Amino acid sequence: MKNVFNPAQANCTAVTIVYYTNFGKNLQMITLSVPYEKYENYHRRFHPYWGELDLTSARNYITQNETIINQIVEKIRNQTQSEEELADALLDFVQDKGFALNIRYYPTTELKYSIETLVGMGGDCDTHSFLYATLMKAAGFKVLLLLSKDPVDGLPHVATAIHLANPPTHSLPEYEDKFFIYNGEKYYFAETTT
Repeated sequence: MKNVFNPAQANCTAVTIVYYTNFGKNLQMITLSVPYEKYENYHRRFHPYWGELDLTSARNYITQNETIINQIVEKIRNQTQSEEELADALLDFVQDKGFALNIRYYPTTELKYSIETLVGMGGDCDTHSFLYATLMKAAGFKVLLLLSKDPVDGLPHVATAIHLANPPTHSLPEYEDKFFIYNGEKYYFAETTT
């Protein structure tokens, strides 16, 4: 039987994630080696709790210049044929699909950096959104983080909106008209958790 997992490099944590390209048709797998020292560097930083309902500190969590982030983007870019497919494949990379070897949704009380989300294989809506925004910024896209509040329980929810040069052609019907105008440009809604 062929081993599909790559071993971790010395002093690294191996992270294997399943995602799809070709708009959900082609199964792909990527194994990353995250240096433990890099993870520790982010993990020891200040992590505010979700006490304030704004995204003013979110910029600190968008770390698009990280080598690992750029490796992910380039690997997935090489497997896609268009701007929309790249955006879709990166979104699929961060979404919880309910099976092993994907970024999973689970509640957290503090914000996390993308490296922490990768090593921990998930988090909640803000950590998924920060990871997607980080990947998309590294890929050269314009990104908005969106904050909403549930009208019933008052809990916050973070999502992402992405500027595409052309309207998406592969979105689900319920998302076809979900866009925002910001600085005269359309940003399309991207739900990062499921």
